[in-house]
Amino acid sequence: MNTNIADDADDKLLADLGVVYEGMPASYCIGSDQYGGRIVAHSRTRHRATFRSDSGAITREFTRRRTGEYLAIGSRYGYLKLGTAKTILDEGF
Repeated sequence: MNTNIADDADDKLLADLGVVYEGMPASYCIGSDQYGGRIVAHSRTRHRATFRSDSGAITREFTRRRTGEYLAIGSRYGYLKLGTAKTILDEGF
């Protein structure tokens, strides 16, 4: 049994607590688009997390802020939504 993988209820609970783990579903949100994927790495203290989209086209690093949000490093745009991996693209642009 792999103890690193949690079930859906655990994903929701850990997401609410702002705790990331490798393999956790997450969505990278930027503007009106959302890219589903997984957390592929994190720092020992879990203040940094690396996200990779399901397509493999996007890999970004994020840092956790005092508010508990994970914001993209090197950009003022983009954040992680933890516990769910949905891709939703705004067709209007």
